[in-house]
Amino acid sequence: MRGGRLIVRVPREKPFQEYFLTGCADGLGSLESAQRIFSKLAQVLAQRRVQPLSERIYGLGRARRRILEMRSRALRTWGLESALPFTYIEGRPSDRREWSGIQVWGVGREGEEGAPVASVACPNGIRGRLWTRPEFRLLHISSVHGAAPGARIPLKPAAQARRMFLNARRALSAQGFRYAEVIRTWIYIRRILEWYGQFNGVRNALYARPDFFGGNVRIFPASTGIQGHSLDEECNMDVLAFSPLDNSRARPILKSGRQGPAFSYGSAFSRAVSLPIAGRRVLHVSGTASIAPTGENLCEGNPEGQSLQAIDNIAAILRENGAGLKDICSATVFYKSEKALQACRKAMSRLGAPLPAVTVPADVCRPGLQVEIEAVALP
Repeated sequence: MRGGRLIVRVPREKPFQEYFLTGCADGLGSLESAQRIFSKLAQVLAQRRVQPLSERIYGLGRARRRILEMRSRALRTWGLESALPFTYIEGRPSDRREWSGIQVWGVGREGEEGAPVASVACPNGIRGRLWTRPEFRLLHISSVHGAAPGARIPLKPAAQARRMFLNARRALSAQGFRYAEVIRTWIYIRRILEWYGQFNGVRNALYARPDFFGGNVRIFPASTGIQGHSLDEECNMDVLAFSPLDNSRARPILKSGRQGPAFSYGSAFSRAVSLPIAGRRVLHVSGTASIAPTGENLCEGNPEGQSLQAIDNIAAILRENGAGLKDICSATVFYKSEKALQACRKAMSRLGAPLPAVTVPADVCRPGLQVEIEAVALP
């Protein structure tokens, strides 16, 4: 994949255009490919008048400054704002690839007045993007960390995790949302194999409190929990919240025919969520691995088998909700090793499922798991 590539998916044209932009690094993960991708991305954003809702950049920490300079330069060249919120994630450090890619989700401007998308500032330096329509309000918050207001990040990982969730709730409240309206989280944990159990304990304890959600209704968001970090924190997260202004509701999907509820083995998240937007449902599928209905790992030591299982698990969720692999607009493949990456690509080829995916080196939440995949589909 010389030079990298930018995949543009526009699955919705009316009543507005919805864009899923996936910039994939070349095979070497070179910064030269990053420069080309950012230039192409900025051109699409400008020419199609796309208003970003979320932006995730995957690269090494040592390359962060250069990558962000490329991003800013490309956006300014096309007359675009470079100070929009984004999330920068380093997965498992790799000497081979300096960057993996970028994902942008956005909507086209509606008439000359522009799309009703605005940047918002939340407490503790947290920022987000708020999309307002007559039918709903949708808020994406980027890079929530575990620092207390006016203080340094706590040293203990579990304390960071607890404060991170509290900071997310505070940021939501500042924009008129309750945690019960959170439909999707993306959680990055620097040393996931060392303390994922503690992390689950913190999340479970908070989610067991009705007051945490801001009411009597508890809805487990769809979620990804994967190795990663942005700066010096042990964990950080992105949050997507949806507040309907009509009778529509987001619907959590707790299980499928291939997988039982995640909370049956101690993880408080839904397998996916079905989000109603303008008469169609967007399916946000959680990070999905090779896990059996009863919770144990499948195909240990066989990365291709694990990849097939993960893809089949995603396909089952989509199929049971009126969609298929062909409807995937954006995906992320997290892989433990180069062998696992090549096995996953082989599995996708066998299934005829060339996903618009960024591939990111990262440890999965269990030592025996080698691949995890998250996806967004719009049938």
